[in-house]
Amino acid sequence: MRVPDIPMLLNEGNSFRSTAVVRLRSFLDSANEDEYQPYLWSKDNNDEWCDDSMTGCFHGQNDRTLNQLSRAVYHETDSRLWMTPLTSDFSSGVFPEPQFAPRVNTTVTYTNITAGEWPSECAREKEATFFAEYSKQLEYPRVGLVICMPTNISSSPWDATHNRQDITEELYLNISTHPSGKSFYKATAKTSLGYFEIPSAHNGFIAGPLLDQVILPNLVKYSRRTQNLERREINDTYVGNITQELGSNIGPLTTVALALFGEGSFIDTRLRNPSAYVIRERPDTGTTDNGTYTDEGYSYNCMSSTPLAFLSETPGMGCWDDRQLSYERGVIFQVERFISLFAEEARIQAALTTGAFLANKAWLAPDGSSRLRQDISRTILVDHGVSTIKTSLSMAGIIAGSVLLGAHLLGLLALALYAFVQKPFVPWLGAEVMVKAGIAYAEVLGASEGEEQWINAAAACKGFVGDEKAGSEVGRMAFGAPTGLTTKKDRKFEGL
Repeated sequence: MRVPDIPMLLNEGNSFRSTAVVRLRSFLDSANEDEYQPYLWSKDNNDEWCDDSMTGCFHGQNDRTLNQLSRAVYHETDSRLWMTPLTSDFSSGVFPEPQFAPRVNTTVTYTNITAGEWPSECAREKEATFFAEYSKQLEYPRVGLVICMPTNISSSPWDATHNRQDITEELYLNISTHPSGKSFYKATAKTSLGYFEIPSAHNGFIAGPLLDQVILPNLVKYSRRTQNLERREINDTYVGNITQELGSNIGPLTTVALALFGEGSFIDTRLRNPSAYVIRERPDTGTTDNGTYTDEGYSYNCMSSTPLAFLSETPGMGCWDDRQLSYERGVIFQVERFISLFAEEARIQAALTTGAFLANKAWLAPDGSSRLRQDISRTILVDHGVSTIKTSLSMAGIIAGSVLLGAHLLGLLALALYAFVQKPFVPWLGAEVMVKAGIAYAEVLGASEGEEQWINAAAACKGFVGDEKAGSEVGRMAFGAPTGLTTKKDRKFEGL
């Protein structure tokens, strides 16, 4: 049996534009911690970090939610959760050969750093790095943010190999939205990529570990795509000095950074043209003739939310109504609230960990961005076998059943020995004897009238057949004889 093809890790023969950043941007706008994730795998069914006293603590393969990723952030080296382009209850059944699938897991740390730890590579016009700067210095709110990834993102960090790969990505943020001054933060993402053995009947339906080396047939590779750098005009927003066409294989933290802070992101679009996001004043709003203000024309319905709002659980970010967005300052305030979120280390570490998983999902999931996925996929073979009923008995049940069966067999053996030795049957008492018995009593029973007389007459008839001449050489079978028929061999009897 064949299952739907899963994507290859890397392909050098085909090239196509990646939509992972755009798709991830949509995920980050709406994803919440209670959302079921079919591609989230776990090492086992019992998560050791999960305390049953915790709210929202689940066990089992059927409880794969983003909440598990939030709990895992407290284990920096934890690799028990990973993303695989197969549902978490998948197995190859009883197929005789082991089957392998790609997997990727990312752990993120987010810490406060000093200004001196800001990398020298993080500067404007630095080619091949991701650098963006946003600024809106109003009296209130004030928006100031610099984002930088000092490594080269113009090519993929991955190699075209089936063997295990480990990469580290670093993201730096300089936040100056608070009156207290600037704050510097560093996000570090460690990602492992490779293959593992799929659960099957041959390995106890337990997923294998990430393999350091694996040999698979028909290796194909993804392409890496770059494009010449392009400068941008400097205004109060600076979304970066690159607009290259990214390939499908950028790292998860890079994907998250581009989705949150790059060109076309929430910050970029609202600071570039905040008036486009203003909910225009409705009828029945504004100042009346007597100088009072009325806002009866606003519905107070939810019009938009900020990214990560449902992952970070920050009050007030999940819903911005038409009254709040009725003027440009309200739009800028929405951006300021979003940027200030990145000063909360614990919340952002959990949100970025979840975002990295969603980035891996946007890259490797079967519904991913590849236009040519059928050409660059690998087939997994499955054999579910034939359903059978397997008896399950406890040791106590087996012992009790064995004792009862033994007693039954001993009883049958005793009866067999008794019949063999005593011979309680007489071969002459066959159909002939029964017919003669009927003739002997025919006259008595035939004279009875009615059921009552028949019962009385039948009760008076002697039903025991015995030997009337037990001491003679030839016996005589008769009804009611005092001596029973002997089992002596060759004993002769007169007729009944």
